[in-house]
Amino acid sequence: MAPPPLPDGVDPLELLDTEQERVERFLASLDAAGWDAGTACTGWRRREMVAHLLGGEVYNRACLDDALPTLFAEGGAAGVTDVDSFNAWRVRLSEEKAAAEVLAEWRSAAAEVRGRLRERGVEGTLPTMVGPYPVGAQAFHLAFEAAIHGDDMDIPIPTEEVAPRRAWMAAFCA
Repeated sequence: MAPPPLPDGVDPLELLDTEQERVERFLASLDAAGWDAGTACTGWRRREMVAHLLGGEVYNRACLDDALPTLFAEGGAAGVTDVDSFNAWRVRLSEEKAAAEVLAEWRSAAAEVRGRLRERGVEGTLPTMVGPYPVGAQAFHLAFEAAIHGDDMDIPIPTEEVAPRRAWMAAFCA
């Protein structure tokens, strides 16, 4: 499988930093009512969204550790059969925790994953559920996911960042 073409002129690791740090700053500013606010994802409040993002980092770490079989076995034992049930499982594991605790876990995991992707470099690869995958493309995917979920949670975007953000997101989608 040929790697997907990446948009020119943007560093996917820098985009990942920007989008995840934006999510982190916003979530860290929330009070209890803010955590309980709904999102564009039916049935998920902001607290479920950060649990979902944490679940993504569990997957990303398993990729970086070349430990997907172990993660899939653990998920299978919990009844996971597809992406939707994986998401539900990971959200369920965080439902009894305080929102600040889940945020701290996600913040730590996301920073670790970003650092480890940087170590491999944009031209490097990592194992994924679809086989070896380019780090640069994965970083774009993760930045896009953070951006989309940020939008789902109504995270404000500074006016001067709106157009360039739309441009890289559109280029990546294309």
